[in-house]
Amino acid sequence: MTADEILFAIVSANAGVGALIGAGAACKLYPDEIPQDTPMPAATYCMVVGRPENVMDTSPRATNERIQIDAWADDNDGAKALAWAIEQALQSTAAMNQYGAGIRCIAYNGRRVEPDTKRWRDSRDFSFWTSR
Repeated sequence: MTADEILFAIVSANAGVGALIGAGAACKLYPDEIPQDTPMPAATYCMVVGRPENVMDTSPRATNERIQIDAWADDNDGAKALAWAIEQALQSTAAMNQYGAGIRCIAYNGRRVEPDTKRWRDSRDFSFWTSR
């Protein structure tokens, strides 16, 4: 599975996140941007950078991807709560064991209100190590 497939599988199956943005196919976790008129809260993700784990004797066996996840809400507290729920879901031992991925939050990019939409965003970067 790719990092974005693992991301969606973990987040959409987590009860804490599901209580905020839905579960399964109804989960409001989108690549790159939120569809217009989507009710808040919701989340977006994008790959910032990816690189293979190069070895001398064979092709890469693992890939490390840095994925930015933005939690969006109508207020600061809602964005913070969603970001925290996503972080807890991704870093749970059970989730990492199930998908064979190493996932860690590596940067808190801050919370701010977007001037055009007046929606709050809490942005965090995660490192995903996955087998190839």
